[in-house]
Amino acid sequence: MWKMDASDGRPSRATLATTSVAFAPMLLKLAGRWLFSTPELDPRLLEAITWPLDRPVPERIACLFGADDPWQRNRQKLLSLAAFLSNQYTDDGPSRQVRTTTRQGPLELQGPLECRSTNCKGRGLFATEALTPGQKLLQEPAYAAVLWPSHHRSHCHFCYRPLCHARTAILCRGCKLERYCSSACATAAWREGGHSHECGSQCHAIAPRTVVLCVRALISDNDGVELLSLHAHDSHSPQRASQLRFQSFVWFRSLQPALTARGHTEATLNRLVRIALTNVFALSTGRREAEAVSSAPATAATSAPAAVVEPINAAAIGEAFFPRASLLNHSCEPNTAISFAGRTLQLRAAVAVATGSELLTSYGPEVGFGSVATRRAILRELYFFECHCEACEREGARGDDGARPDRTQHGGWREREHERARRIDLEARRACEEGRFEEAATLSEEALRALKMVLAPGSPALAHEAAKVARLRFNAAEDAQGAARAAAALALAATSLEECYGVDAEVKELRRLEVLCKSSR
Repeated sequence: MWKMDASDGRPSRATLATTSVAFAPMLLKLAGRWLFSTPELDPRLLEAITWPLDRPVPERIACLFGADDPWQRNRQKLLSLAAFLSNQYTDDGPSRQVRTTTRQGPLELQGPLECRSTNCKGRGLFATEALTPGQKLLQEPAYAAVLWPSHHRSHCHFCYRPLCHARTAILCRGCKLERYCSSACATAAWREGGHSHECGSQCHAIAPRTVVLCVRALISDNDGVELLSLHAHDSHSPQRASQLRFQSFVWFRSLQPALTARGHTEATLNRLVRIALTNVFALSTGRREAEAVSSAPATAATSAPAAVVEPINAAAIGEAFFPRASLLNHSCEPNTAISFAGRTLQLRAAVAVATGSELLTSYGPEVGFGSVATRRAILRELYFFECHCEACEREGARGDDGARPDRTQHGGWREREHERARRIDLEARRACEEGRFEEAATLSEEALRALKMVLAPGSPALAHEAAKVARLRFNAAEDAQGAARAAAALALAATSLEECYGVDAEVKELRRLEVLCKSSR
C-alpha cells in the first residue's frame, strides 16, 4: 500500500517523486555506441524502460503502450537491449552461486494480532485483546527494499540509516554504485539482499525503483513467496497494463538467469509489480535519525545548549515490502501509527482499541486533509476502491462532502486550517534558522492549535508538532520562567510521542532535556 509520507512518519504514495528518470542520461552514456550503431532502435524505448511507474506517461512514449502492446513490434531489438543491460562487471565479491531456499508458508503473525477475512475489504488485521495507546503491535523487517536515487550518497543501501560522511562509505567492489555504512551491511546486501545477482546489471541503476524492488524480492533469500499471496489489482487501463508488461519483459530478461534459477517467470514478475503498486510502503525517516542536540554544557545565561535544536522533519528515502503490515486496511481516521527504524517497520496503537476491533492505517488522506470527495477521489485513483470508513460515512451524512460550490460551511475550513498551519510552520522554521527561538516557538504553538482543530486527539501528527514546540521552547529559555515553560512543553511532547511510538530514542531525548530544564530553575 503506497502509504504516504506524513508528519507522523506514515509514508504516502504522493511523495514518491524521486525516481529513475534522472538516470536515463546514464543509460545513454553507458550504452551510447552500441545503441546508436543500431539506428532502427526507437530512442523512445530507452526513455520508456526508465520511466517511473508513479508518474503519468508522456505523449512521446504513450504510443508504445496499448491493448495490443505496440512495443512488441520492437521485440527483437528489446531482447538485444536486455542482453546488453545484463552485462556483469568483473568483481571480487563473494560467490554468486545460487542458493536453494526453503519457501516460506502463509503469513504468520505474533503479538495481539490476527488475520481475518472481511466482508468487502479482503483480509485485515484485528486485535485479539484490548490495546492501549502506544502499545507495540508489530515489528517487521523489510522483505525487500530499495533506496531512492536522491539518497544514494546519504544513506546506507542496506540498513537505510544515514551515512556519517559520503567519503567514509564502503562502496560495492563490483558496480561501485551501492554504498554501505559498514562491511557487515555490505556482506548482508550481497548474501541476503540479492545484490550479488544484480551487481553489474544496469537494472538497479536505471530501472524504475518499483521494478528494482520487485526483482530484489524475487532473487533474495526470501524468494518472494509471501508477497505473491497479496492482492494484485487488475483494474488498470489497457495503456497502464501494457506499460507494466513492457517493464516486466525487459527487466526479466536482463536478470533472467537469477530469476529462472529461483523458478520465477516473466508472469511472476509482472504480478509482483502489480502487487507493488498498492502494497509498497515508502520508507520514511519520520523520526530524527541522528542526534541534533549538542552535548555542550548549558551556559549560565541561558541554561540551554548553545547549538540549535532543529524541529523534526519527516522524509521519505525509499520503498519496501512489508507483507504483514500490508494486511492493514485503510481508514481516514486510523487507530494505528507506523514508524521506521532503518528498514524495520514498527506498528503501534495510536488510540485505545477494543478487543476484536480491526486495526486500520491511512493510505495517505486522513480526516482534516481534504473533503470526503477529495479523499475518495485519491483512493479511487491509487487504490481502486471507494472509501466507506466511519469518518467518511459520518462526514458524508452531515453533507460535508465538498460537493457544494460554497464550501465555507462544508469542509473547506479543514483545508484552510491545515494550510494555515503549514504556512505558520514555515514562518517558524525561518525564525528558528535566524535564531529567533521565542518567536519560532510562539508560531509553532499557533500551528499546533490549528492542527488540533482538524486532527483527532492522539494523532501522531499532533505529537510531532508538539515535539517541535518543545524543542523550540528549550532553545528559547533564557530565565527560570522560560525553563519552566520548556519543561512543561517537553513533558507533554514526550508523553504524546510515547503514546504513539513507545519509549524510543526521541522520547528519551525529550525526557533528558526536560530534566535539564528542571535542574536549571
